[in-house]
Amino acid sequence: MHKFLVEISAGQNPKKMNNQINYIAIIKEAWQITWKNKYLWWFGLFVALSGGIGSNFSSGWKKENGWEEDAKQKISDWAALYWEWLVLGLILLILLMIVFSILNVWGRSALVVSLGRITAKEPVQEPMNFKAGMKEGKKFFWPILGLNLFLFGIGAATLIILGTPIAILFYLKAYWTGVFLASGGLIIFILLVILFSFLQKFGIIYLILGKVSFWSAFENAYALFRRNFWPSIIMGIIFIPLGLLAGLAALAFILAVLLIFLIPGLLAYFLMGKWAIIALIILGMLILIAGILAINSVYAVLAQTIWILFFRQIALPKEEEKVVEVIKEIKPAEITEVVA
Repeated sequence: MHKFLVEISAGQNPKKMNNQINYIAIIKEAWQITWKNKYLWWFGLFVALSGGIGSNFSSGWKKENGWEEDAKQKISDWAALYWEWLVLGLILLILLMIVFSILNVWGRSALVVSLGRITAKEPVQEPMNFKAGMKEGKKFFWPILGLNLFLFGIGAATLIILGTPIAILFYLKAYWTGVFLASGGLIIFILLVILFSFLQKFGIIYLILGKVSFWSAFENAYALFRRNFWPSIIMGIIFIPLGLLAGLAALAFILAVLLIFLIPGLLAYFLMGKWAIIALIILGMLILIAGILAINSVYAVLAQTIWILFFRQIALPKEEEKVVEVIKEIKPAEITEVVA
């Protein structure tokens, strides 16, 4: 446990640390670990599941368009008629989000435990597998959930503190002052989100691999980020092209599935009717969902492996160079007689 805390108290020089980090080597090793240990992809799937939940809804309705008012009225009438189904659907959605969130925390814990054993480069008595990872990961479920809720609470409180005076200014029609404060508040909030993301990443690793207390993990995560600010930022920036590559892989998969199902779909429509095309659409959607989840799962494992390897480089104590001091033998001074 203490080997993860040595560097924090020692205070290594960030410039020296930055020169020692080979980011390309970290990514290569992380990919080899990800590809070799495919059981980790299941943990990545649990992590990726909750990342896909969410919806964006934007309305272009305006009062001057009559047909849009009619659409609003129809939706309102439908909601009033089937409100029981709406409530049931909302409850099911909330339950689904809770289940996915639990799987996210449990999968993240199991993934970090497994990667901690794999990247330790030390002989282990029991090899890790899916069952062992889930069993060990369960032990850290509540600490990780507590850390996530703690950071979320701080972020929500910060958003309320920053947003309340801005909302008051807009309510009082002080628009220019409100826009100025909103711009500054947005910058502050973005910086806090970046800070919290690193605190979460390092804090989870400290909780699991360092086996420290909740507050100790939080303090050490902050100290580690502060002492290795620029290396951490560089590693975070590297994830921008990595994320783009994952997105391009998902896009290529989507296009491939569309091309594969295009000709059979047209033939099915003309030869067998609409039910055949509906069946093909459902099959294609299932394949798309499975493929995108698989890509996200692999990417989640790769990303977590990169962060653990990076963490080991900046948190683990480095071997000190042996300094050999050569002390020349000092001969006694010769006494010479002074001739008067």
